[in-house]
Amino acid sequence: MDVYAESLPTDLFIPTEGRVWYGMGYNPNAHELWLSDAKDYQQAGTVYRFGRDGKHLSSYEAGIIPSIIRFFQ
Repeated sequence: MDVYAESLPTDLFIPTEGRVWYGMGYNPNAHELWLSDAKDYQQAGTVYRFGRDGKHLSSYEAGIIPSIIRFFQ
């Protein structure tokens, strides 16, 4: 999205596709966006890793209601 745009984009950068986005983290070293899906809040969730272009790179099983994503240098 252009920083000078006067309107919001109409397409989703990362579609939900039935997921419940619950947590978010950004890795500034790799320029990656990490999102967690809490699913139904009763089973193990999933953490997804996306590139700066919104492309899905990988995903990992997490504990119940994953919410905090931190990166250490």
